[in-house]
Amino acid sequence: MGTKIKWALLVAALLALWELIPTVGWINRIIVAPPSAILAALVQDPGAVLMHTNITVLEAAAAIGIAWVIGLTAGVVLGSSVRAFRFLGPLLESAYALPWVVLYPLAVLWLGFGSTSKITFAAATAIFPIVLSTAAAVSMVEDRTLLLGRALGATRMQMYTKVLIPFALPQIVSGLRVGAGLAVIGVLVGEMLLSVGGLGFMISYYRSTFDSGHVYLAMLLGIALAALVNGAIARAERRIGWWNQASR
Repeated sequence: MGTKIKWALLVAALLALWELIPTVGWINRIIVAPPSAILAALVQDPGAVLMHTNITVLEAAAAIGIAWVIGLTAGVVLGSSVRAFRFLGPLLESAYALPWVVLYPLAVLWLGFGSTSKITFAAATAIFPIVLSTAAAVSMVEDRTLLLGRALGATRMQMYTKVLIPFALPQIVSGLRVGAGLAVIGVLVGEMLLSVGGLGFMISYYRSTFDSGHVYLAMLLGIALAALVNGAIARAERRIGWWNQASR
């Protein structure tokens, strides 16, 4: 029996068990929604589900883009200055450890209930690991590599684009991966707390009506979105790591 068939049988068995447990009453259906209830929630109004999914995807993409641009820029600049990194590094690490979720109501107060507050909040939570990992990676580029670049007459911009960033790229991508995951989580949390749309809003709204089918559906879609983002960046990370080793 092939490996794919074994995995298919295992998944089918788990789904059957998942369906059986709440159906026979071993666990309340409100606590654990069976797959049939989740499928029914999807079939009931696929247009609304697609709308909320699109809202979350667009907000997450915007938050990731903002966090990447600001985080990379700040990280490269900070990492290229030893003194600045030594002074600001501990401050950024302390800020990264703060419970930023408690500040989300302020984002809503300043920016409203729309997408702007969720994108800003999610991007802010995602920037710190990107800045820290990028700065650390850039600061660890060997001095002889920098001296070689200067000896070849590289300009300041070329030092960034041809020396610092390429040599630090594998570690930078790791930071981008963490930041992207936090951005998706930040958007979902913002939607759950104070919002009128998105997968997080679905979870919060249908939780209040004890509609576990819709709650589980929104949760699974959110998990799938986070997994897709993480998988895409992980794949890019492996390719960059292979290219980096081959180029050396």
